[in-house]
Amino acid sequence: MADAFPSFLRLATACFALAACQAEPRGNGADDSNVVALVAASADDLASAPEQGSVISAIGPLTYRYDAAQLAPVDASVAVPPDWTVRVPGTKLIAADREKLIGKAECLYGLSGQASLCNAELEAGLAFAMVEEPYEAISARFSEELLEPMRVAGIDGLAWRIGAEGEGAEHILLPVGERTILIVRQFRTSGNPPADAIAAVLQSLAPTNR
Repeated sequence: MADAFPSFLRLATACFALAACQAEPRGNGADDSNVVALVAASADDLASAPEQGSVISAIGPLTYRYDAAQLAPVDASVAVPPDWTVRVPGTKLIAADREKLIGKAECLYGLSGQASLCNAELEAGLAFAMVEEPYEAISARFSEELLEPMRVAGIDGLAWRIGAEGEGAEHILLPVGERTILIVRQFRTSGNPPADAIAAVLQSLAPTNR
């Protein structure tokens, strides 16, 4: 099952080479697929080492950096797990070369083998959204055994994965006052953005007040 769900921890392997990143492994450490931990560098660290072509954006009290040569931001509604009855507006980072396809009938989603209209909601990528509901209320709807601890930019949250046949999504829930930050990495059998570019975004998450 682990091979079907490439985890946030695997994407963040470069973090272990950075002094500003401190993983918090349990059990077998980085090989323990039941624990997902990511602590990003601070905003000051990122600002002192700007990267060519990088863009800084924000979600609530967190900033993140992405490579505009590899990733493109698009508006995309995000379904709130685990019941999916509510969708909230968000921003999804997709592969830069796929941005021009949005709205065209040139995409293959699922196993039908038939081209359908390309849309941001179904594209592989990394989405950020703010949910106007407390973290405790959302996390209480999950079965406890499905959740994994996640620490991002000094905030303790939870992670959850779903999917099969090489397609699915990984979710991070982070408490922000009376609201919740929702981060969703959606992966597909094709059209995925570069894994290292997504890893860099996750590693760049940092508080805005630093």
